[in-house]
Amino acid sequence: MSTALSQAASLKPDIRLAQALSEFCASLNDARANEFKALRTRSPPTPADVIKLTEEINRDGSRAHKTWRPYATSMALFLDKVQTLSRIGDLLLGASQNLMATGIWAAVKVTLGIAVGSLTFFRRISELFLKVGRSSHITEDLVHVFPGSKELQDLMCEYLITLVSFCQKIVQVLNKPTLIRLTSPFIAFFDKEALKFEDDLTRWSTAIDRRSVVLLSHRQVESADTITKISRTLTQWAPTSDAKKQQALMLRSERLQKMLCPRQEVQQRIAAWRRQRKKGTSNWLFQNTDYLKWKTFEGFSTLWIRGKLGSGKTVLMANLVAELYSLCSPVHAQKAAETTAQTPPILAYFFCNSDYANSNTYEKVVGSIFQQFLALCEPGSKVFANLDEHLKRSSSSPLDTETRSIIRNALPKNSSLFIVLDAIDECDPSVVVRILSAVRQLIFLGESPIHLCFSTRTDAPINERIGTLFSEAFTITMTPSTLSSEMHSFIDAEFERRQHIRRLDKSLEEIIKAVLVEASEGMYLWVALQIEALFPLHNTTLISPADILKLLEQPPKDLDEAFNRALRRITDTRYGKAIFQLVAGARRPLTLAELRIALHVQPGETDWSAVPLSLPPDARAIIGLCGGGLLEIEEEDDTVRFIHHSVLQYLLSLRGHRITDAPTATALATSDYHFYQGEADILLGSVCVTYLHYGIFNTSLGPTSPSLVISTDQITNHVASLVATTSSEANMASKIVATIKRSRVSSAQQQELNIGQMLQRYLEPKVDADELLVFSDYAHENWLWHANFLWTIHESKVYTLFQSLLRSPAGHVTWPFDPNRAIVHSPSNQMRWAWLNSHFGILFDYLSISPNSVDVALSKLFEDTYRDPWPWSPGNMMRIPTPGWHVPKHSGLRPDSST
Repeated sequence: MSTALSQAASLKPDIRLAQALSEFCASLNDARANEFKALRTRSPPTPADVIKLTEEINRDGSRAHKTWRPYATSMALFLDKVQTLSRIGDLLLGASQNLMATGIWAAVKVTLGIAVGSLTFFRRISELFLKVGRSSHITEDLVHVFPGSKELQDLMCEYLITLVSFCQKIVQVLNKPTLIRLTSPFIAFFDKEALKFEDDLTRWSTAIDRRSVVLLSHRQVESADTITKISRTLTQWAPTSDAKKQQALMLRSERLQKMLCPRQEVQQRIAAWRRQRKKGTSNWLFQNTDYLKWKTFEGFSTLWIRGKLGSGKTVLMANLVAELYSLCSPVHAQKAAETTAQTPPILAYFFCNSDYANSNTYEKVVGSIFQQFLALCEPGSKVFANLDEHLKRSSSSPLDTETRSIIRNALPKNSSLFIVLDAIDECDPSVVVRILSAVRQLIFLGESPIHLCFSTRTDAPINERIGTLFSEAFTITMTPSTLSSEMHSFIDAEFERRQHIRRLDKSLEEIIKAVLVEASEGMYLWVALQIEALFPLHNTTLISPADILKLLEQPPKDLDEAFNRALRRITDTRYGKAIFQLVAGARRPLTLAELRIALHVQPGETDWSAVPLSLPPDARAIIGLCGGGLLEIEEEDDTVRFIHHSVLQYLLSLRGHRITDAPTATALATSDYHFYQGEADILLGSVCVTYLHYGIFNTSLGPTSPSLVISTDQITNHVASLVATTSSEANMASKIVATIKRSRVSSAQQQELNIGQMLQRYLEPKVDADELLVFSDYAHENWLWHANFLWTIHESKVYTLFQSLLRSPAGHVTWPFDPNRAIVHSPSNQMRWAWLNSHFGILFDYLSISPNSVDVALSKLFEDTYRDPWPWSPGNMMRIPTPGWHVPKHSGLRPDSST
């Protein structure tokens, strides 16, 4: 490293960043140096460039390594941060920063291109970039404060200097001979450098995050009515008039995009694609004749992909999106619209799923599609001015025909539009028809050809209706024969990934692989479950040769049986079905930390002092040991999900068998794990209501109970394991053992020992405030929604806690019907909100207090809503059809019952 770089304090950060890029280039061979210089001359990276880079690396990796998985996709979260920093600097500081922004991206791209040649090191780099990506909170919110803060600009330079310097170290490592790279000392050296890089990058990221939060809080005036008002105030801090103008345009663009699709939902869409893309590679589709015809069709064309449950449709669609991104243009749509030459296609996609409440609605799907189209337009293009003017005049939905027409006409007329919709049959049938009709209407709103692709299950009820709408569609059905080759590759990769668990005789391994391919009938999910049975990542039992033989002779006949066997393999049953109920009932995926706390909340018990002591230290082991291989942890955000939506369908089936079938002996053996959706909702409501009564919200954190009562029969010689390295801990262990012995001598009967005070100072440091409060955000945001179902257990202690939150709540709890806590005891206000939002929990509460007065209030609400007279007798609230009320399928709840 040069003297100039080593004397960091003597030079400005932007100069040192330029030097870091120069030194990186000098460390490359001639071919790579020329590549780096060429990349620096291109436009700064866009979000699409992140996907293109990861897919380029994945393609190179799959060609170079037989057992390659989409490792590059795992680092996309980190690359998003790099792209964001580069893009913000370029847009707000102007052309002078262009070479800097593109240089950073070029350095990362060249480094990954070199690293892909070594699978071992690429895995390490992928895991490292995933970790630093998760720890970084850099977002596009920096655009609000970046131009006016020299300190923030310097911090961002330090962040990027650290990144470029580490890229240079990676290149230097990979330039060493292979034999040297694989030696233990050299690997240890690299791991040490990687750890330092992670610490440094996390430190700079934290500093950026903290500084930006402070600046944002200072910039936002007390009542910021609109982004436009904020931008008018913000522009005075920009260093140049160009930066002022660019910042205002970006803020307007951001505001209008949010009206179509909030940023959080944009992130959820991207994360959903990445989650599926990381599961595997599927290339057979791209040689399919119907696919090629669909892609090159000159007019409107439709591709309908169908496959059975668990056949890998979503992974295939994720690969399709990646393939289309490789064709798409990085140039903004408005620039392309001004040219007459043929331009690359434009892509928008949406993956339907039930991870988030109300995520499969018409507004969510179509809003996301048009937001993606709008994001392609430059902030200064006319489309934003036209759209802004229209929305100011219009009182209708942001997705009205005029809005769609404005956005459609802003897209280049000489470029094809590709729209990809996965698992559209997960939406309500009426929603499916509305979505597909909206896409068809795009034909009449513009001139460029449209290519629509969607997927459904082969047995989806909506298929017949879709067939009438798209009778001319190209149709591809996923069959075992079409998937055979890639099924072999998938199994090979999984065996390779798990070889550290157990090694099999080569001939036996080949037999197992052949049986899995033949018995799978094209279901990747079925194969994955069998591999997990053979090579469990969290092994709690020994897999004997007899177990392997049984699997070969009697493999599960379908997914239901595979799920059943997975449940029967669970050996740690402390949580039972509760772990599945919490995942099933959550309105958004719970993080691993949130689930860990929720599992240890005892509904109705508000004494929280024992909770910290009951928390297992290894949260990931909870999923491995108690989830039966049916739950997975998303590596980007640590959220817990079912491995496939069919798992939830199976768990919601009646007593472990499909409702239309008769129960089998094996199904009955795991029936304790099955539940109604309503049970899951009640459990989460009970957990949230109980948790919000914990003393942690009113007092300082720490065990309030001075005693821990333990039976002598439960105390064994394991107490001696308390002996540690310090003499004080050794003395403590001796005192405890001596106390136990004295109690046994004094009485032959069972004694109770109060040793809580003796151990308290050792237990207190393990109680972390963040650990217990990690569930706070979810509980505060969703308790009232989950409490909707608590009327079914109105005689329980939990329901009493719910009533206390309604009538005399703690200071940390608010309501949507009274966010400012101004009219706490206004029954009419609560009832109106409950009526409009179908909240039977609140209605039942008021009915139990004063049924006659409630009937009067409800009759007026009913007449105002339906313009009809109140038809029910007093007290018969459970039959009232409130707006939007419906009982979920298999909920187990009967609103018309007296339960």
